[in-house]
Amino acid sequence: MSDFFNTQELIQSFEPAFTPALFERSLLVVGLGGNGTHLALAAVRMGFPKVVGVDHDYVSESNLSRQVLYTRPDVGRRRAEAAAEALALHTLRSVIEMHDFDILAQRRRFGDLVAAADLVFVVLDQPGLLSSPSTPATNTKIDHNGRHLPGVGADDTGRLDGTGAAALPQLRLHGTRPL
Repeated sequence: MSDFFNTQELIQSFEPAFTPALFERSLLVVGLGGNGTHLALAAVRMGFPKVVGVDHDYVSESNLSRQVLYTRPDVGRRRAEAAAEALALHTLRSVIEMHDFDILAQRRRFGDLVAAADLVFVVLDQPGLLSSPSTPATNTKIDHNGRHLPGVGADDTGRLDGTGAAALPQLRLHGTRPL
């Protein structure tokens, strides 16, 4: 391991432990806004081998006070593109892969990214979809106003992969049921 991580190695009680297993993990950051930029930046600085991000929005002036990867020249640019360039300046060893697409319109593509990741962080600033606590068995979704959204998945089962099996069993949002 390179000298970048000597401090962490010297602190015996550092949690999570910097073990070789940690450095074999890849992560997906869904949403490159306020929380997502902080998470992606920390991940590349920590040395995760692969950091993948997805966002389908533009950088705006109102983002600059809370989204650490963007600066004034980025206003009007696609977040995924600007984030990739900023993260490349900070990476110590990570492979950076950023995507610009609508995760609901391209569910299979999004499902492929999720399946390839070891850790998935959904950090959307304004998530439009939440798992419905009253209907976990059918995977029904509701929007932030409580309206049911049928057919959110790639087929009528509401699953991303179209098989009828839970496509994202490892994906958990704090305080909610699985997506």
